[in-house]
Amino acid sequence: MKIAILSRVCFPYHGFGGAERHIYHLLKYLKRQGVELSLYTSPPRPGWREATFPFYREPSARVQFVSARLMPFGTRPGTVILDRAINYPFLAMRMGSLAARDVKRDHVDLVYAQGIAGLGYAIRKRLGKLTAPVVYNPQGMEEFKTHNRAKWLGYAPLRFYARRAARLSDCVIASDVCMRSEVSSYLRTDQVKVLPNGIDIEECERLTMRSEQEALVQRFEMHETECIGVTVSRLEENKGVNLLLRALRDINQDKSFMEANSWKWFIVGDGPEAQRLIAESRQFGLEGRVIFTGRVNDTIVHNLYELADIFCLPSLFEGSSIATLEAMAHRCAIVASRVGGLPDKVDDGKNGFLTEPGSSESIAKALAKLVSDRETRRRMATASSSIARVKFSWEIVARDAMSLFRVLIAESRRQRH
Repeated sequence: MKIAILSRVCFPYHGFGGAERHIYHLLKYLKRQGVELSLYTSPPRPGWREATFPFYREPSARVQFVSARLMPFGTRPGTVILDRAINYPFLAMRMGSLAARDVKRDHVDLVYAQGIAGLGYAIRKRLGKLTAPVVYNPQGMEEFKTHNRAKWLGYAPLRFYARRAARLSDCVIASDVCMRSEVSSYLRTDQVKVLPNGIDIEECERLTMRSEQEALVQRFEMHETECIGVTVSRLEENKGVNLLLRALRDINQDKSFMEANSWKWFIVGDGPEAQRLIAESRQFGLEGRVIFTGRVNDTIVHNLYELADIFCLPSLFEGSSIATLEAMAHRCAIVASRVGGLPDKVDDGKNGFLTEPGSSESIAKALAKLVSDRETRRRMATASSSIARVKFSWEIVARDAMSLFRVLIAESRRQRH
């Protein structure tokens, strides 16, 4: 089988975010299935080789870096939405042209596109005699979910392109069962199949190091009796970290609770809300209890997961959340909002608690239960690890992807004949 992967970003060329990791691991595990892979993506960021952690290597694929005409006012700092709305479609059309060329040369049996990167190919397939089916994965769909009015208006072109890509594709992916109706509603299509985002268990285990954990314990003065919590997230308004701080403030103000329990919380990541959240933490009297690490390398992240008892993601809206899967693989009890794909990962009462989005009181109640009850934490931690390995391992996800791709290719060939 020969598959073309079209994506605006991919690790290690563009950092290590959720979308970047999804494509990297998809390439890695499809390659293990014997697939011949081509990757079409935007030119790498300067210094990407130096920033790549030595445990990783480039994807085993034929990589084509695709340049496209860019509008200058969409590439200045602070213009992320403009870049996506204005420049991303140009890139998608260029990628589509190159993918169509390779389909005609019989170098590609199926096109897998993340975001609207496949729009150019889908248009050409509808207009021409291209036979390779196109699979469209919209990922987090922030353009449909944002609560910010300015962002909502700025994302209008991207919503149009996303719906257009969905209508022209042979299959649209929902990354979780509970997101299937959401994807279908937003994109106005009934061609939705569920294919979860996966977790690389091998990677989680490889990055777990006793020496690194000992260094973190010493650096942050952690004690055996402390319950350790962690949140790994880009610090943006929609991630709801301010709600977590309010919940921790409420716990901290309960004198009888604090006399009986000791805890420390790590907030890992950076973003536009970072300074405001740090100031709010000080205002709430959480200095020494809540530690903002800023952006750290992946080794530190995984070893903080390993040291942690609880992971919390209080998002107002969310996609699939690879960070939650990583925390589960490292045996954390989970507290997460009942949004996006999180209910597929958090079985309420089994491996964690689902909270109402926007409710710091709901978060505080769940955290108080876990901080004060070690046996519940341990039981939920074991369940988290089991769920991550049984339902979301990339080995399983890649096999399911191959089954879906074979069906789509076979249907395309039947239609051709």
